[in-house]
Amino acid sequence: MNKKDLVALRSMMSDDFTDNGGGATASDWVKGLNDAAIWRDHKASVASGTRPFKYEGRPTRITKDEDYHQLIFVFGKDGHWRWAAMMGD
Repeated sequence: MNKKDLVALRSMMSDDFTDNGGGATASDWVKGLNDAAIWRDHKASVASGTRPFKYEGRPTRITKDEDYHQLIFVFGKDGHWRWAAMMGD
């Protein structure tokens, strides 16, 4: 997040990423990250920490920040946490 590295960010996202209603793929969503305010908001959300969350029956965590879209991370079969979804308006 600090380096605004879109390639690195995309590599940390799940291939089945969902923005919960917007219909954008992970790659589509990353391409839209040109707004400094979006980076600032996501950085703050990640900095808020995470808490356990129930999502698709897999080990999951969600950011604690409720002022912006909460980011959902799922533990993958590859042994890595992946950004899998967003929740919020």
